[in-house]
Amino acid sequence: LPSENFGVLRLRRRVLNQNSFVGAMTTSRLASGGLYNLTYGIDGQFRVYGDEYVTVKWLQTLQGGNEDRDLSPGGLDAGRIVVDWTRRRLNGLSYANSFVWSGEGYNPGMGFESRNNFSRGQSNLNYQWFPGEESRFRRIWLGAQTNAWIRNSDDDVDTGQIMPFLQFETKPGARLRLSTNTTYEDVLDPFSLSDEAVIPAGSYWATEAAVEFGSPRGWPVRPNLTITSGQFFDGDRFAVKSSFNWAASKHLELIGGWEWNRIRFQDRDQSFDSNLLRMTARGAINTNLSLDTFVQFNSLTDRLTTNARMRYNVQEGRDLWLVWNEGVNTERDILGLPRLPRTNARTLTVKYTHTMVR
Repeated sequence: LPSENFGVLRLRRRVLNQNSFVGAMTTSRLASGGLYNLTYGIDGQFRVYGDEYVTVKWLQTLQGGNEDRDLSPGGLDAGRIVVDWTRRRLNGLSYANSFVWSGEGYNPGMGFESRNNFSRGQSNLNYQWFPGEESRFRRIWLGAQTNAWIRNSDDDVDTGQIMPFLQFETKPGARLRLSTNTTYEDVLDPFSLSDEAVIPAGSYWATEAAVEFGSPRGWPVRPNLTITSGQFFDGDRFAVKSSFNWAASKHLELIGGWEWNRIRFQDRDQSFDSNLLRMTARGAINTNLSLDTFVQFNSLTDRLTTNARMRYNVQEGRDLWLVWNEGVNTERDILGLPRLPRTNARTLTVKYTHTMVR
C-alpha cells in the first residue's frame, strides 16, 4: 500500500481554577499523491461550582487532495459538537448527562468511529454509599446508564440502551456486580457476524443479564469472572469472560483472559461459537523504564494481534513512548481467495509528552 504519515498535537492550559482548562488538538493523515485528512478540535472543561462540571467540545474534519475522489462535505456537516454536565462525587448521588451531534461529513482520518451522521443522548445516574466500620461492605453502588442514538438522516432511533446495575464491594476488595442490558437495534442492512450467521434487516429488542465477580486486591493471583445470558437480536447468547492478574514479582505482572460466546438463532438454524484469548505482560526495571506487551487471538478471524509499548520517563511531566503493533494471519489459505500474507499490518509509533510550567 502507498505510504502515509500521521501526526497528533494536543495543547491544554488550566484556567479559572485547579479543575478547569481549555485546550486544542489537531491530527493529520497525509498520503502519497497529495491526499490529506486534517481534524482539529477545541474543548473546555469548567468546574462551575462544588462537584458540578461542564464540558464542551467542537471538532471538524478537512480533507482533499484528490479531484477524482468524492470526499465528504465541509462546513458544519463536517463537524461534531459535544456538551456534557457531570456531578463528580464518590459518595451519594452523581450523574453524567451528555449530548453529541455528529455531521454527515465528520470523518477523522485517525482512530475508529463506529457511527456517523447521528445525534446521541446519554445519561448516567449513580448512588454510592459507604456503610461504615460495622459493615462487611466497603461500598454499595446502585446505578443505571441510558443511551439513545438517533439517525440524522431520518430522525429515527438507531440504537437504544437501558443498563441498570447493583454492585457490592467488600473491604478487602472483592466485588459482585449484578446487571441487565435491554437494547433496541434498528438494523437497516443485513450484516454478518461470522461465516455461519447473518443478522437480517429489521428492528430488535433484546435483554441480557450478567453476573460479575472480582477477587480481593490482596490475593497474589486475582481471578475475575463474568457470566452473561439472554437474548441477542432474534436469537440467544451465553457468554463467559474470565481473566486473572498475577503479580509475579515487583518487576513483573502477568494478565490473562479468555472470552467465549455461544450464539444461537433457532428460527433461522444458524449458530456459531467464538473464542478470544488475551495475554499481557507488564514489566518495569525501575520507575523510569517500563514495558507492556499484549497478545490477542481471535478464533473468528484466525488473527493474532501483538502490541508492545515501551515508556521512558525522562522526568516528571516528560515521557517518551515507543509503540509496536503487528497483526499476523494464522490461517493464510482460504478457499476461493488469494493466499493471505503472514503479516496483516505493522506499525511503529513514537510519542513524546512535555509539560511546560511557568
